[in-house]
Amino acid sequence: MLKLAICDDDRGFLSELSESVARVAEEDGKDCLIDEYTSPSQLLAAIEKDGQHYDAFFLDILMEEGELDGIELAKRLRQMQIRSAIIFVTRAPEYALSSFDVGPVHYLLKPVTPARLSEALNRCVPYRQPAASYIYIEDGPRQKTRVSADDILYIEVIRTKLIVRCKGDRSVTGIGSLHSVISMLDTRRFYQCHRSFVVNLSMVTGIRRFEYVLPGGHTVPIAKKRYPEAMRAMITYKD
Repeated sequence: MLKLAICDDDRGFLSELSESVARVAEEDGKDCLIDEYTSPSQLLAAIEKDGQHYDAFFLDILMEEGELDGIELAKRLRQMQIRSAIIFVTRAPEYALSSFDVGPVHYLLKPVTPARLSEALNRCVPYRQPAASYIYIEDGPRQKTRVSADDILYIEVIRTKLIVRCKGDRSVTGIGSLHSVISMLDTRRFYQCHRSFVVNLSMVTGIRRFEYVLPGGHTVPIAKKRYPEAMRAMITYKD
């Protein structure tokens, strides 16, 4: 999976670009997770405070937040020793030369065409980070519990409550979203079979209509519309 961050203070274009990237990635057979940010400070906070990591950044150059434009944001990322791919997106080609100090992999002029987006995504692939061996579940003020990915049977969300079911009838409960957890996991192995459930395919022992079967008598529901895909996901992983 490619985990991407897109930062642009034009909310309309931000949404449009995010949808275009997702569509092109799907057409190219790439699995992507996209987070949207409307300001450099919002993106930096997600990295510095929330521990988010990204394989690539799509950054608008001309942003109105103080003196921190897209190029300065990219410099901050490099100062943080972040070596992920950077793609600049702008209507101002005259900034191209000054932007190359931070080593961007591509430079896209608005309006962005699908062909150029496809090329940019291909250049991001070598920067893809390996999936984490552990996830961290926030279970109290400034308190997080580390859970090995190898121990997870499945993960369930009830509103903002996360329940991680593990081998040996152990469970870890915290707060968060499936989106935040999936971003840390190998999506070839962990599959979201329902809007409220993510299952570890390596733990699946069988499949019945609309549910996976796991050790210890556990079952995980499969959304009806995802049943054919869930079947393929299990078979593909087991192969």
